[in-house]
Amino acid sequence: MADRNTTLLDCIKGNRYVTVQNALMRVSDQNLALALYYLHEEDRRYVLSFIAPAKTERVETALKRLEQVKVRDEYCSHAVELIIGHIRGMHGDRSSQAITGPGNGRELYRRGRN
Repeated sequence: MADRNTTLLDCIKGNRYVTVQNALMRVSDQNLALALYYLHEEDRRYVLSFIAPAKTERVETALKRLEQVKVRDEYCSHAVELIIGHIRGMHGDRSSQAITGPGNGRELYRRGRN
């Protein structure tokens, strides 16, 4: 997971602020929380500095919920890939739903069954 996190941070640092900001604002709160799940607190704050305060609050709430359940690594990896794709312009407008799909995203993680 460390390699994907490094790749995510490198992608963010290697692009224009407005490009990163637009990409992160388009990703769902849940998917962004999944992508940030394994980052160190300092790196999380750096990524969250690109988005609006209201979205930051929602993502932090989603992160707190994720910490209470066992999250599958593949969901976090997929979320990182999704965000990198958004930043690089490789996804359309609906791609932010790729992980959570329809519904409330409960299919992403199940208590104690991962």
